[in-house]
Amino acid sequence: MRFCSIHGCERSAHARELCSTHLSRLYVRGSTDDPQRQGPCLVDGCNRKAKARNLCATHVTRFYRHGETTPPVRLGADERRKRRRVQQKRIFKNYYDKNKRELLNRGAEWRRENSERVRRKNNEWKASNKERVRAHRASREGKKRSGEGRISADLVRRLFILQRRRCPVCREKLGGNYHIDHIKPLAIGGPHRDDNIQLLCPPCNMQKHAKDPIAFMQQRGFLL
Repeated sequence: MRFCSIHGCERSAHARELCSTHLSRLYVRGSTDDPQRQGPCLVDGCNRKAKARNLCATHVTRFYRHGETTPPVRLGADERRKRRRVQQKRIFKNYYDKNKRELLNRGAEWRRENSERVRRKNNEWKASNKERVRAHRASREGKKRSGEGRISADLVRRLFILQRRRCPVCREKLGGNYHIDHIKPLAIGGPHRDDNIQLLCPPCNMQKHAKDPIAFMQQRGFLL
């Protein structure tokens, strides 16, 4: 008959040459020592009594949950919201990728059933975003002609500020009736980019048409 290998224990051994009591302590607590005789927690600054693995209940719980005895980092509210948004976007994207065809068909069917509502909402948005609509139309027409390039949606607003709401040719004030003009026309190889766009009053833009910008300004009496 084999006995427990722990000194002073005379109970019969089972696995690992330990009795059932010491074997249970080894599996549950990580040590065969008597929990009543264990010292303080091994973590620096902790004076609580050790329970398992020579750690107190708090630190052994952290060890099992997080793999370390240090407290987990507590994120601020903004960081938690940011991570939650990223997680939600990932979930929504995965759902959309799996059900793309069904969602597109459902959206198209809803738009057909609510065509009047969709048209009213679109007209309201266009009425409150006239500058973006004009920039989009100019970008679309430029793509048709040149096949490449794009202008920013807020370009008209920025040009209004840079030009001080005046036509750069005749210096008249620009109201709601203005033209988005390519400084070097697309017809003579001008690019469809933000740095080649200006705002002109309708008469100046009609006179300029597809002329070279330097020749047009010299025609208007400017010394270039």
